[in-house]
Amino acid sequence: MKNTSLIFLDLSLWVKQIREIELALGSTNKSPAESEIKNIQIVRKTIVASKFIQEGEVFSLENHTAKRPANGINPINIWNFIGKKVLRKYEKDDMLENE
Repeated sequence: MKNTSLIFLDLSLWVKQIREIELALGSTNKSPAESEIKNIQIVRKTIVASKFIQEGEVFSLENHTAKRPANGINPINIWNFIGKKVLRKYEKDDMLENE
């Protein structure tokens, strides 16, 4: 009987420790913290022309860059532009637009 109680206490302690570890690991849902949400527009970037781009020119890695703030197209989408012809002219630092 004494051994059974000891095993039960060990098991309950073990379960308690597992629950503490689960809390420490946190959620599997990835989302910004409240403090990060305030800064998203400031720290994110947008795609802009790095130099004058003539209408009809082809978008390339050399004629664009990413700058703050994030008021335009996210740089992760740059591959949607590379190799396509520009439909209008862009001055240096103009934000790229979906064409």
